[in-house]
Amino acid sequence: MVCFHSRVIKSSQEELAEKFWNGVQALGIIRQMETLHSSPGRRQAVCRYFSASGSCYFGAECQFLHTQFGPPHFANAGCTNARPSIKTSRGPDIGTLSDTLRSVLNVSDATSTSNGAVIGSKLLPMASSAYDVDESSAEGSVMLLQENMGGTTYFFTEDEAIEQTTEELEEKPGFTAYQGPPSNLKLAEPGSASYFISNELKFSILHSYSVSLHPGAEIPVHIENYHQLSLLDQAPDEKSTVFGFVTSSYRAFHTKTGTQVVLRRIHGFRLASPKCLTLVEQWRKLHHSHIVQLREVFTTKAFGDHSIVFVYDYHAAAETLFERQFRSEADLRQESDPSVPKPYTQQKNRLLQQAGKGLLPESLIWSYVIQLSSALRAIHSNNMTCRTLDPTKILITGKSRLRLNCCGILDVLTFDPTSPTPSGNMLQHQQDDLTALGKLILAVSCCSLLAQQRDNLQVALDILSRNYSNDLKNLIVYLLTNTQRARSINDIMPMIGARFYSQLEATELRNDIMENELAKEMENGRLFRLLVKLGMIVDRPQLCLDLEWSETGNRYVLKLFRDYLLHAVTEEGRPWLDMSHIVSCLNKLDAGLDEKLCLTSRDERNILIVSYAELKHCFESSFEELNSAAMGGDLTNKITGDSSTHQRSHLSRR
Repeated sequence: MVCFHSRVIKSSQEELAEKFWNGVQALGIIRQMETLHSSPGRRQAVCRYFSASGSCYFGAECQFLHTQFGPPHFANAGCTNARPSIKTSRGPDIGTLSDTLRSVLNVSDATSTSNGAVIGSKLLPMASSAYDVDESSAEGSVMLLQENMGGTTYFFTEDEAIEQTTEELEEKPGFTAYQGPPSNLKLAEPGSASYFISNELKFSILHSYSVSLHPGAEIPVHIENYHQLSLLDQAPDEKSTVFGFVTSSYRAFHTKTGTQVVLRRIHGFRLASPKCLTLVEQWRKLHHSHIVQLREVFTTKAFGDHSIVFVYDYHAAAETLFERQFRSEADLRQESDPSVPKPYTQQKNRLLQQAGKGLLPESLIWSYVIQLSSALRAIHSNNMTCRTLDPTKILITGKSRLRLNCCGILDVLTFDPTSPTPSGNMLQHQQDDLTALGKLILAVSCCSLLAQQRDNLQVALDILSRNYSNDLKNLIVYLLTNTQRARSINDIMPMIGARFYSQLEATELRNDIMENELAKEMENGRLFRLLVKLGMIVDRPQLCLDLEWSETGNRYVLKLFRDYLLHAVTEEGRPWLDMSHIVSCLNKLDAGLDEKLCLTSRDERNILIVSYAELKHCFESSFEELNSAAMGGDLTNKITGDSSTHQRSHLSRR
């Protein structure tokens, strides 16, 4: 559907008056330019104060030209909200122009000059600077442009006009409508032609809103700048195998911004030295799409002990890789409990049994590799280490989006103020990150945490050889092998190879799908605003003590349109519930089409044939009155002046 906005076209008399006024102004400028040559102290530029207000503080001593441009305002001239156009012309010299004006207006040859000047809305070449003129040089002349907005004339150069034109092209159009999904998405999503968000995305968002939180009896109401704390996980009684302390996490809201965050509390930890805050500042500056952002760190006694709290971004409905990948709770408890003795044969049989239940697609594993290696590359390039590459510290959102969590905690917990380097042995920690990455990929590929144990390494590699490519096996072997030469995260980039393009293609396709969903919701928001405005106007009890405001004039037409839009019935008298009819009519109303429609009152005594353009005018004028009343404006004149319109409207309907 292509819609065009209506233009206000000036009458022939107004155009003739404008041309005459431009000619008169041009002759006045010519005479002033002649005076300029006789007074070398004058500058070849128009006084912006006199042009804007008609007066100048310096008076006759001003060094610039005193003149105004543009035709006078006519009382009956049309009104438009469009931005005034900019006209440019280098034009002929003043001598040729003066001859043309004299021939048109029958003016004598007493006035003649050879300098550039501004004529009407067109500008001729003038000096390169309005404040420093070199009359002996003609090569320094530039194009000055004029624009009249609200009675004020603005002058600027050609480069500024190009920037202004670019901004005008970037302005939003007056009317938009959803044109359907792009052609490249029709094969990816067969049901994406709906006007509403897809069910999959809708359920995913609703699931993130319905995250179960665990209330805690001993949770403080307010901590530092955060309030409304809710426990995200069950209060643990054992120490974390990664940090060596009892930890707990809470969802909270920032007091000033209202944003949701996660408070990761380390129980019973006393900060040894404030020098570790330099490491915290480094993590705060690190922004990456696959790393949970660290916001701040503070100590507190609000929980009844000395605790340190790490504040991270909150990702709703996120689950750990431990919960997503290793689903059997009984096996998880047994595998994670080091006190339970497990013979080698039993471990081997369980590992093979776990691998036979169903392995992950290799494309998904490579996606994990690319995301985790990207995060590690960003960390190592900033001279930092992750040290938390554990399945319990990696978050998954959606289908396969990974984020490294709890980064920076071990740097603070293991900080040694006597060490010459704040982060300790940086190179050794980076090598440990690569080894932990290899163990993590091996466990994910075999669907069992038993694959990380040294005794089960050969069995795990046999499973990889039978089910996956040699590239994946070689990558894991490289990460698990300790060599004399220091390994780097950049070394695995050639091993990933062209699979990176597959990941990039999937990401771009996902981006196209999300943009299509966003376009639908943007249009739905526009239609929602139209319905809200229509509901505010129709059936309003009174406006400024006028009890008949919503039943007369333009409001009566909108009331009939509301019935046509929402209360339509079939020939049998049944309700006609057609969503496409509502969407189509609202789009036509917003566009202001010339298409006619028949509006009938409920008693079928009044029948009006109106166009959508007329309905849009009624809609905008009625809401303008409503908005003016809400802002405290005086509507007495409007309501009194509209009474005759009310009477004419009643007579026309009868």
